[in-house]
Amino acid sequence: MVIKAATRIIEALLHQSTYLSLGEISSSTLYYYFIGGGVLNAHVGEFSVDNYSNSRYCYPDSDVLINVPGFIEQKQLDAFERIVTLDRLRLLYLKPLKDKYNRSHLCNIHRFIFKDVYPFAGELRDEDIAKDNFLFANVQFLVSQTDQLLDELRNEDILKNLPFDMFIERLTYYLTELNVLHPFREGNGRTQREFIRCIALESNYSIDWGSVDASTMLKAMIQSPFDNTRLNNVLYTITKKNE
Repeated sequence: MVIKAATRIIEALLHQSTYLSLGEISSSTLYYYFIGGGVLNAHVGEFSVDNYSNSRYCYPDSDVLINVPGFIEQKQLDAFERIVTLDRLRLLYLKPLKDKYNRSHLCNIHRFIFKDVYPFAGELRDEDIAKDNFLFANVQFLVSQTDQLLDELRNEDILKNLPFDMFIERLTYYLTELNVLHPFREGNGRTQREFIRCIALESNYSIDWGSVDASTMLKAMIQSPFDNTRLNNVLYTITKKNE
């Protein structure tokens, strides 16, 4: 039902104007047609990695990622992805996927969000990716580095029973490291944020990603591998103890 509705919305909206942009098929438009109420900003602080036409994840001679509905125009794929993932995040907001906080858990979150969009949903990427001049974790070491990071998290008892300042400091560390790993070919930001939100819920905290604007979050994420102070401040502001 969601997929059919998303496809119809995209076709209807794009038919209205050949110049309709992704920005015009987002936020209020999507909420009006589809969600009916705000939950999260799906693309807060989202990196869009550089695509290359020789990537096995893209259609031949194209930089559009191979996708389940078969869209070959980027603006159509972007709009479809936004609609579907907003609904998936809404469902996760209501019923988070809590598990063992290992690689499988991280992959399951990614699969849940993107299974109707990308055939590689839930799978670690098998090629190197970059954004501008920043190269994310080398694929050769991706599995071992992901496991090492999440082993560290579990050894810290998923950050339970820490003073708030220390909790935010460690949460910032794990979000930074997950972003540097960028374990999936697409959809890393949304998966990371949901994973981090689950960690916070374990300690009875809520993270309101929607309360920070996208540009602020993106700048904090870009800067975090070199200095995560700004990201720490963002998380400190948007994380609250549940009543």
